[in-house]
Amino acid sequence: MATAPHGYAVIDTETTGLRPAWHDRIIEMGVVHLDAYGEITREWVTLVNPGRDLWAWTCRSRRRPGCAR
Repeated sequence: MATAPHGYAVIDTETTGLRPAWHDRIIEMGVVHLDAYGEITREWVTLVNPGRDLWAWTCRSRRRPGCAR
């Protein structure tokens, strides 16, 4: 894979799902900047207010502690 002289950014989003009709929304975004050698030079992450209750999404995710399965 070719790299730009100044590196590149990797962007990640977390959502409650992929169906806007079901009111799924973005809840977290992150960006990692890597230099031309693949070393991390900067990181940024933020939570996003989705404007809806997250309880059902939180307990569907296996990664979330404290939810009964």
